Amino acid sequence: NDGDVIGFTVANEGTWSYDEVTGEISFIPISGFTGDPTDISYIVSDNDGNVATTPASINIEYADTPPVATNDEDLANAIGSSVTINTLNNDILGDSSTPSPSDVTFDLVVPGTATVPVLGVGGNTIGFTIVGEGVWLYDESTGELEFTPELNYEGDPTVVQYNITDVDTGVVSTTPADVTITYQDRPVAVNDESLNNAQGSTVSLNIVSNDTDTDGTIDPTTVNLSTPVGATDVITSNDGDVIGFTVANEGTWS
Repeated sequence: NDGDVIGFTVANEGTWSYDEVTGEISFIPISGFTGDPTDISYIVSDNDGNVATTPASINIEYADTPPVATNDEDLANAIGSSVTINTLNNDILGDSSTPSPSDVTFDLVVPGTATVPVLGVGGNTIGFTIVGEGVWLYDESTGELEFTPELNYEGDPTVVQYNITDVDTGVVSTTPADVTITYQDRPVAVNDESLNNAQGSTVSLNIVSNDTDTDGTIDPTTVNLSTPVGATDVITSNDGDVIGFTVANEGTWS
């Protein structure tokens, strides 16, 4: 009521507020701010109206708690597709908040097999190429890490690691996080045979019963027969797969 300043907000740090009844001042940091706030000062008067000639400073410091980088994974992706993971979504700052890209410096651990390193604005590693697999690249504005496989690469890429540094404190995560990406496997068609059948008899066999798919099941409706040269009376399914034909002087497959 007497015009004294008893509170204010410092951008990107937090809010100061003074309680005139208790004499206590409080600082409430914004989420994601883990550093020490800028010192502030105050002056005091006595009940006679005399004012202190020298302001007193207020200093608050926080213990530097390392951020935590948490493992990430994106599994069973379509073969040949690029995969993007928001690596920061499950990481934790010292105040238990989730970091935004501007809260941390992201730094990939460079494997011995990596080439063509890409550096971020602070000299941190944000990308590289693993020959025979593909390219990893982190976007410092979004917090997303992308893996782009080489043409015709169908395996699972090498697991990569990263650390994060809290930009407010300069403290680095104590343990790097793993980033695991896997792709779907192609099914395997296995040779079939039916031996010693009676001449002139019709022979039937289940050709998909011994085929395999490590991350799924075989769909019998996807069988597509390879048509021999000279085959006639070719029959196709509704989705265009060849499911029957006649071989001259031999017989009919269906």
